[in-house]
Amino acid sequence: MVPDIVDRLRDMAGPIKPNICTEAADEIERLREERDEARQGYCRCLANHDMRTAATIASQVGWDCFKESSK
Repeated sequence: MVPDIVDRLRDMAGPIKPNICTEAADEIERLREERDEARQGYCRCLANHDMRTAATIASQVGWDCFKESSK
């Protein structure tokens, strides 16, 4: 399995913080959170007009936006 780009950036950063690698990793994580919130909202909207749950809809389209973050 290929390491996640955020993990790779943090590994490259080394002990000097902040730096461009940690800033990039932080920004990627922020954008992923925004994306997941948007996906959750979309799935909840569909679930209001459907018999499926929002998490089921997300799973069916291949999104894992309802899984807990490991960080």
